[in-house]
Amino acid sequence: MQKIEIPENELLITFSKSGGPGGQNVNKLNTKVILHWNYLTSMVLDPESKFRFKEYYANNINEENFVVIISQEHRTQKANVDSALFKLNTMIAKALIRPKVRKKTKPKRSAVLDRLKTKKKDSDKKKGRREKYY
Repeated sequence: MQKIEIPENELLITFSKSGGPGGQNVNKLNTKVILHWNYLTSMVLDPESKFRFKEYYANNINEENFVVIISQEHRTQKANVDSALFKLNTMIAKALIRPKVRKKTKPKRSAVLDRLKTKKKDSDKKKGRREKYY
């Protein structure tokens, strides 16, 4: 996966007390990371990618168009910042990928004829099993 550079002035990172592992450190250190990023004003995404980003991650976007990512699985603040940035980087990378356009296909004429031939054969087989009334 490619590393996407997000300007630091676009990110708002806040810290609070974590509920994760860390023993006594949990009670006295702010290791939980809350990352806010406004995807609409960002220069990282083009308009088409912004639309895809909103489509994919609507649950992570609040009313002010900020993407909110919380990371508290590590014991250190630095590790949680790195984890939050990795999550954001992954989300952006997915939004940047343009989905392939589906090409409509049509079955070949021989395949259609084979299917019809098989249907006729099965129909005749079942017709032969019917009880004949005269």
